[in-house]
Amino acid sequence: MTGFFLPCFGNGMILALDDEAGGELLRFKHRGPGGVSVLSEENEEGVMMLEQMGCRRVNRSTRMYLGSYATWHPRHTYSRGTTYAG
Repeated sequence: MTGFFLPCFGNGMILALDDEAGGELLRFKHRGPGGVSVLSEENEEGVMMLEQMGCRRVNRSTRMYLGSYATWHPRHTYSRGTTYAG
């Protein structure tokens, strides 16, 4: 397994180990109307995929954290689930 999609978790979380899996899951998620994906601009490939599908950038936000900064991998996040869970 190289990725997964949790449609009922917030905006529908997608995490994947590579661009192929992330792209397929993004296409699956956005087949229907009203799909929203939130991902880091550091995931340039994911942003490009969404723009090629006709999605547009709407808002910008910074990543918030409490305590010491936790290592994370924005390149593997193709859609965050919620603001409190990455």
